[in-house]
Amino acid sequence: MINLVPITGTFMGILGGYYLYLSARVIKERVRLQISVGDGTSNVVNALIASQKSGLPIDEKELPKKYTDLVGAIRSHANFGEYVPMVGVLALILELHGANPLFLKTMLGLFTAARVLHVEFGMKAKNYLRWGRVTGTMITFTTIALSSIGCIYLSNEHTFKALLKH
Repeated sequence: MINLVPITGTFMGILGGYYLYLSARVIKERVRLQISVGDGTSNVVNALIASQKSGLPIDEKELPKKYTDLVGAIRSHANFGEYVPMVGVLALILELHGANPLFLKTMLGLFTAARVLHVEFGMKAKNYLRWGRVTGTMITFTTIALSSIGCIYLSNEHTFKALLKH
């Protein structure tokens, strides 16, 4: 059996497992709140309308807090799903072009750590603000930038070498 992309395959497998974990978090929160679709916004709006119609008071500041964990889980899941495919494609291109294995392992290792930091030490925090979110985002952007540059270079290496000869 030919193993064309062992590094990318390994890291994408790890990231796929974490994606399932993030999916389970969304499901758990939806079950807890008995919401099959959405993030609870319609429930908040309906409760406010019902309160106005009935004249019964409602704590407008506390009601949305009920859905904070669900919103965080949904956004963590969606954000992960936005970045992982891009990095997977970049890594695949790099590996197929023969990128340095240490570079590829470092990029994918940092990216994987960044995505976990973003969720576990960022999105799970109060108001979604903690060091992990900022750090995870910065590392994610850095790995995408470096991987993109690597793809451009390796995809056009012959052109760059020809230009340097003249």
